[in-house]
Amino acid sequence: MTIAAAVIPDRLRALPRPPLALVFLLAALLVVSRRPGVLLHATFWAEDGWRWYPEAYTMGWSSLFKPWTGYLQTISRLVALAAQPFPLSWAPTLFAGAAILVQAGVATFMLSDRLAELCPRWTVRAAFALLYVLLPNSFEVYANLTNVQWHLALLAFLVCVGRPPAGAVGRGFDLLVLVLSGLSGPCCVFVLPVALWRAFMRGDRADLVRFAILLLCVVVQLWCLFGGGGGRAAPPLGAGPRRLTLILSLQVILPLLIGRHSDPVYTELPWWTNGVMPAAVFALAAALTARTLVVGPAAVRFGCVFAGGIMLAALVRPAIGSSDPAWFAMSHPDVGDRYYVMPMLCWGAVLFAAAADRWVAVRYTARALLLLAAVMLPGDWHLPSGFTFGGRTDFVQRARSFADAPSGTVMSFPVNPVGVEPMVLRKR
Repeated sequence: MTIAAAVIPDRLRALPRPPLALVFLLAALLVVSRRPGVLLHATFWAEDGWRWYPEAYTMGWSSLFKPWTGYLQTISRLVALAAQPFPLSWAPTLFAGAAILVQAGVATFMLSDRLAELCPRWTVRAAFALLYVLLPNSFEVYANLTNVQWHLALLAFLVCVGRPPAGAVGRGFDLLVLVLSGLSGPCCVFVLPVALWRAFMRGDRADLVRFAILLLCVVVQLWCLFGGGGGRAAPPLGAGPRRLTLILSLQVILPLLIGRHSDPVYTELPWWTNGVMPAAVFALAAALTARTLVVGPAAVRFGCVFAGGIMLAALVRPAIGSSDPAWFAMSHPDVGDRYYVMPMLCWGAVLFAAAADRWVAVRYTARALLLLAAVMLPGDWHLPSGFTFGGRTDFVQRARSFADAPSGTVMSFPVNPVGVEPMVLRKR
């Protein structure tokens, strides 16, 4: 029994794969459809306005080598530098457009033949790509430049586990992705063991080269972190087993099955507040994951190493901007959801693989959960706009006023999410 037979009808499995250019266009349209405001009413998000644009504006190319939160953030700074020749009023749209292109590129790569070795049926990979685009509990990383590093890290992971490219264009693509991802935040640390494992399994020279590139990037990022780049202070954790089951159940396991629109229904139930329901949900997910790690495909084990490393790091040293102990804050909705994107995708991969398990109980449990997700996740299609970002602001009007202002004028500009400090620019 294959994964394709478990989750894809026979008629769909026989369809030819569409051209990747068409897949890319469709993926981009789907990404935009969940939150049209990111393009129609674009506004900077967090460091987009606090760091990337103003530092590119004032420092130029030297901003590229300035760490932030202890790491180089190359992809964000490159886009900010590329936006400088254009009017300021265009910049948020250019930032959002770059983020959308990366997200659509990840979904497209999932359907490429590079991943056929891990999952031969393109229809299964298409279903997983749709899950990636439709992922709930992901508004923080959705179509904004500051958090595009998470999507780029996923692409680097897929490059490392996929089949090595045959031509120079493919090798150049791999180099670009690995360098940009490796020098954009800390996620390269978690891709590195997967790259090493893959190189050890296959012994292919291309895998060794990819591992060497990532290793060099990790060295550079660790040098920035420990060489004075300025990481964030560690918050008090308030750790405990009950909080752990709450975090994983609320932020990873249940969102992938029933979406976030159902939160008010179950989080107010007595069985949730007394911890019984989170513990049961966690136990079910842990059992399916453990079974799949033992008998499932290597791709799931690769994903668990990658996503597990990110989740562990998030639990040990989260950056969530809350005065409460970190694990207490993380056990509530809409807190730190960037940390849960990879674990949710890994949980989805576990369900896809378990749906083809030879044990009947495991197989039909996974299929039932996938059916539940197929029914419930469309309820999370439209992401919030005004509350988080992409709502209407006076950014364009202020940007035009800034363009007409005399040199030396200081002006502030709105930055989302709502309530954070604005961007301040001094006219050159």
